[in-house]
Amino acid sequence: MNGNELNWKDFTGSKFLKAEDVNGQDEAFAIINVSVYEENGNKRLRLSLQRNQKDWLFDLNKTNSTFIQNAGINSPSEMVGCKVYFRRVLVTNPQTKNEVESLRVCNIDK
Repeated sequence: MNGNELNWKDFTGSKFLKAEDVNGQDEAFAIINVSVYEENGNKRLRLSLQRNQKDWLFDLNKTNSTFIQNAGINSPSEMVGCKVYFRRVLVTNPQTKNEVESLRVCNIDK
């Protein structure tokens, strides 16, 4: 294949950052854009992230938004250009009531 192997993940995978994509709390993801979207009548923030020339999306929940605000980020637009770090946690899925791995913001560098 001319040295350019195709990968199913390129066609079937999600661009959303998942717990399995984060290897440790020392991995920095650059925030390259912040956008607003609406879900069930509520406005939410979506981060466009980049690491090792790969792009990801990450939606901020209230817990992660509060952590970032308490870390001294005065407005969502101030996040652009920052580096964000995550830790993996177990949370209860509200629909299935099963424990699943999720991500929490554990640090943000201006």
